[in-house]
This record gives sequence, C-alpha cells and structure tokens, in this order.
Amino acid sequence: MEKYFLIISLFAIATTTILLLIQVLFIKWTDKLFNINKINKPENKKEDEKK
Repeated sequence: MEKYFLIISLFAIATTTILLLIQVLFIKWTDKLFNINKINKPENKKEDEKK
C-alpha cells in the first residue's frame, strides 16, 4: 500500500514538471510568433529620462 503513495507522488511531481515546461515553451513560442519584445530595455529608460 505504501508503494502506491510513492508512485502517485512521483507521478504528480513528474506531471507538474512537464506541464510547467510546456507552459514556458509555449510562452517563448508565442513571443517569437507575435514579435513581443521585453518591456524593460535600456533604450526605453534613456528616452524616459529625457522627457
């Protein structure tokens, strides 16, 4: 009975890790697809200081 608790917990950890990896890869893919640039750029800070 105790071995099932170990198997279920390992399966839950593996599933969570895989889903997190898929989420990160999907975000990176959509950033490339829609050409989303990072908001915090050094150039933007310099322009804000001039204003």
